[in-house]
Amino acid sequence: MVLGVIDRFSDQNKAVVLVDELNKEFIVDRSDLPQDCQEGSWLDLELADDQAKIRSIRMNSDHTKNKKQSIGDKMGKLQLKERKNGKLKRKN
Repeated sequence: MVLGVIDRFSDQNKAVVLVDELNKEFIVDRSDLPQDCQEGSWLDLELADDQAKIRSIRMNSDHTKNKKQSIGDKMGKLQLKERKNGKLKRKN
């Protein structure tokens, strides 16, 4: 089992799933993904023995939630730092 993340969706209802651990990307029909998947969703992938095909896909909700929280925390810290340095422009 490996972790993959949905990087993007194409116009043809295909998803690009990145697996950093293998330095690979897979193109998957959107209909083959779990129902609530979106860009940034993390997936548990079971691969064929040759790692060329995906046998099964499961949404990893816990990992997705943790990654989104981590990104949100980092963005908040960055915005706070920019405000302190006066680099954040005000919207009129």
